[in-house]
Amino acid sequence: MGDYINKLFNQYADDDFAGDELKGSVIKDINIRLSNLENILLGNNSGIVKETPFTAAEAKNCTYFMKGLFEKIIKHRYYTSSKEAWLDFIPLVEKYNQWNKFYTLRLKEILLIEEPDPWTDDELNELCYGNKCPCPIYSGLKEWTGAKQFPTQQNICDRGDQLIESIEIV
Repeated sequence: MGDYINKLFNQYADDDFAGDELKGSVIKDINIRLSNLENILLGNNSGIVKETPFTAAEAKNCTYFMKGLFEKIIKHRYYTSSKEAWLDFIPLVEKYNQWNKFYTLRLKEILLIEEPDPWTDDELNELCYGNKCPCPIYSGLKEWTGAKQFPTQQNICDRGDQLIESIEIV
């Protein structure tokens, strides 16, 4: 299977008719699909994609979790400012197809303002529900922490910031 995938990548790279933007889009899509397939094959798909719509209570729990974890990482890694941490973190989230500038501004508000309005269930459902790739914020936080044991999306929805203490940041 690996040989077949390499052949596809090389074929896209050699196509004269495909522009750089198209190639990048196709490769990004293939990477996402391969990552999802890899998680399924390895049995790691539990909690990767939320299978039910978010409720208002779950959206609040997710908000408090991501804000609390962001603050924990700032302290753990000795960032000089929350802005410095933001600039380190946001590229891990913006790489997903369903992400857009509205979500960047909204997430910035949530993570950097002292008492932000929490995500709404409508906002998170529009971002995540029914998408084949995991929630960009969940994936970004998981990658950014480097934690080997990271709670599932549903566990975060259910328990929110209660889970922060148990996450070991690498």
